[in-house]
Amino acid sequence: MTAANKRVLLMPDNDEEGEAGFRDLLWNLVDCGLRVQLGWSRTRNQGMFNELQPENINKTQWKTIIS
Repeated sequence: MTAANKRVLLMPDNDEEGEAGFRDLLWNLVDCGLRVQLGWSRTRNQGMFNELQPENINKTQWKTIIS
């Protein structure tokens, strides 16, 4: 059995630099046979996470992301 059933939830930094780095990582993970899901983006949820970093979210924001 593989950890997390070959699934990965990605939460890049929500700025232009974070998205650019995420694109390369995304392709590499998919090439390894992983099912990848984007946890958030700058435009998702009406932009409420724009410019945020994963380490700075609070419990309420986390609940929005995983719902």
